[in-house]
Amino acid sequence: MDPVEYLKTEILLKREKIRLKTYFTRARKSVVSHLEGNACSATVNDACKQLDFAMDEVIKGFDSLSNMYMEGDELDKSKIVIAEMEKIELEYEKTTKDACAYLNDLRSEQQVK
Repeated sequence: MDPVEYLKTEILLKREKIRLKTYFTRARKSVVSHLEGNACSATVNDACKQLDFAMDEVIKGFDSLSNMYMEGDELDKSKIVIAEMEKIELEYEKTTKDACAYLNDLRSEQQVK
């Protein structure tokens, strides 16, 4: 790929990364907000589905950027993108773990009633 095309592709992928990261953050905050607001299980499940979709999309976007850097022998930039992916994965895992615990608590409360 010639340098100008490479730069254009990098800019497009970085813009997409920002958009997807924002979408993921909003979806994650929505789940957290529902958990803090004692929402019903259906609301939490819907928010978790949105978070799952956002996670899939953000990983695809980050993967594309990381792969482009690797193909262009810009390994340091690829490492940075991968580190960001790992951070997002940790946020996702924590949020889904919290949501599962919340839903389990709701089920336990309903069985007691």
